[in-house]
Order: sequence, then C-alpha cells, then structure tokens
Amino acid sequence: MESEIQMFNNLLSKDPTPGMKNRVIRNDKLYLVPGWVFDKKDKYVKITYKKLNREFTKAGYNTQIVYDILMLGLTNIEDRPKCPVCGSVRKFYNFTRNYYTTCAKDNCIKASIKSTVTVLWKNSEYRQAQVDSHLEWCSKEENKEKMSKISLDTWSNPEYRKKQVESHKKFAYNNPDKIRAGNHGILKCSKSNKGELIYDSSWEQLFIILCENLDFVTSINRVSFSIQYKYQKEYFMYFPDFDVTLSNGKRLMIELKANWMIEKDKKTPLKLKAGEDYVKESTEFDYFVLLTEDQLFLDKKLAKQFDKNGITSLLNKYNSIL
Repeated sequence: MESEIQMFNNLLSKDPTPGMKNRVIRNDKLYLVPGWVFDKKDKYVKITYKKLNREFTKAGYNTQIVYDILMLGLTNIEDRPKCPVCGSVRKFYNFTRNYYTTCAKDNCIKASIKSTVTVLWKNSEYRQAQVDSHLEWCSKEENKEKMSKISLDTWSNPEYRKKQVESHKKFAYNNPDKIRAGNHGILKCSKSNKGELIYDSSWEQLFIILCENLDFVTSINRVSFSIQYKYQKEYFMYFPDFDVTLSNGKRLMIELKANWMIEKDKKTPLKLKAGEDYVKESTEFDYFVLLTEDQLFLDKKLAKQFDKNGITSLLNKYNSIL
C-alpha cells in the first residue's frame, strides 16, 4: 500500500488542477490523456485502449491511481469509493469500467443486489415492465420446454420445497388478508397447537368453529407440510387443509373442496389421489377425508346452511372405529 500511496502522491504533485474530474476524453477506442501525466508538454496524448494500461505502467503508475485522480478528482487516496455494505474499498475493474458497486465479496454482492431490487420493485412501472417481459418470454413456444424443465428441476430439490413451504406458512400467518380474495382471517382456537388457526374461506371458518365445539375432537391444526404430485410431466405441491385428531386417537387429514373443482379442475383429482396415497403409506395419519359441498351444506342452492349435524355424524363414525 505504501508504493500505491507514493505513486498517488507523485501523480498528484504533477496535477495542475487537483480535484478536477473527468479529464480523459474518450473517442471510441482512442483516449486523450493529459500530457502532464507522462511529463510531456503536449496538451493531450493519444492512446489506444489496448495500450492504455501499458502506458500508465511505463509512466510509473497503475491504472487505478490514474483513474482516481483524473476521473474521480481525488486528492486523498483514502477517499476511494467505499462498499455500501461493509465499508471497505470497492474493487477496481479497469479504466473503462472503473469501480464495482461493492468490494466484490459474495455476501456484499448479494446484499447490494437485494437492496437495489427492493428499491426498483417499489416502482410500479418497473414491476409492470418486468411482468410484461416475463410473460412475453414465457409465451414463446421454444421457451415453454425450458420453463417445464426449470420447474421440474427446482421442485425435485427437497430443501427448496421445504423452504417454499415454510415461506408460504410464514406469509400466510402474517398476511391472512392477502392469501386469496373472499373470507379469510385468523380464529382463536384452543385445540390448535398455536392457539389460533388461519382460515382461507368461510367453509374453513365454519369447520374450525365446529371442531372447536365437538367434544370428541381433541385437536385441529393446519397440515404442516406439502405433498408432491405430477401433472403433465411437471411436479407441483399439494397443501392439504386440516390435521384433526379424535378422542379415540385416530388422526384425519381433511380436505374441503367445492364440487366444481373436483369436476372441472384437472389438478384437483391428482391432488386428492396424492393425499390418499400419502395417508395409506403414513404411520401418522389414519384416514384421508374429503368434505365436499354435499357433506358441508344442507341446501347448496339456497342459503348454503352449514350441515353441523351431518359433519358431526360423519366425523363421529371415524371416532367409533377401534
């Protein structure tokens, strides 16, 4: 560092206008550098890009020092640009590309990118431009296979799946109003491990209230994991609704589904099959229970009155099984 300081001070001592910035004129690959840098009386010395570093070295300076004084107008080497993350000197690239935005350490690069993207993403025009660009790319036929492979490779990683599930659970817990349109929120529930449960629809809300008041239901929680299923050669994740334990010790995985989803949504039957298969192989769950509008409501066409007695009777059947 001492030799750098000496070089810096030597060049600075020749500078007739210390503190002045941008004194190198660039014209394509030709650079005009002040003659005093090379102890010449010429106002400017013409140097090509390929010879730039070599000429600076021959004059006794490295490129970074010349850039500091001629382009940044520094009069103190300690004033070099600092990394916004760790505070150390930024990494210098070359005379053309100058300094990096950070010191180039991995953690600083990641933090800088995250900070930049966070600021950009607050701009609605920027967000819309990114969305439009992504949709345009995805709509091209040659990119659809790439997207399929990316999805398959990504979801085949169990660590990534686990991270996504945890992220979804955390977001759902902190932002119940953003999960989906409709009736959603958080209910106090003494039979839940957390003392409360998130519900994503009025159906789930009514079901939680019912279980809370049924003596033979000992606990009700959201299912804390996802189940993988395959659709059109791609892998997706199915998130069952409820984990219910009865007084006889039987544990039920319960899914609430609208009739139209079972009949028209191509993914729904695959999700339900994945849930059934999981329970069959599971040592923790005893039954997979699907509750549709037929079981949940007395009159689906009119008031959609919740069928408390019917659901109670259905659940009690599982409680009677030894």
